[in-house]
Amino acid sequence: MPRRKKVELSIAERIAAVEAEIEALATQTKEKKQELKALKAEQEEADKAKLIEAFLASGKSIDEAVSLLKPE
Repeated sequence: MPRRKKVELSIAERIAAVEAEIEALATQTKEKKQELKALKAEQEEADKAKLIEAFLASGKSIDEAVSLLKPE
């Protein structure tokens, strides 16, 4: 079987390919940042729920809980 001749891309074609790759990576980065932001918000809500649950289980009044959390 004969080998195929390797096709060399011109500099302009290589530049266009790299620019397209950069564009794709920028889009992917933007999507990942949005996903991270959503995950952080979800984590914050879970932390809040955990704190409220612990407060309710403690049986303390709001004033007692606030006095424990405030630095003196």
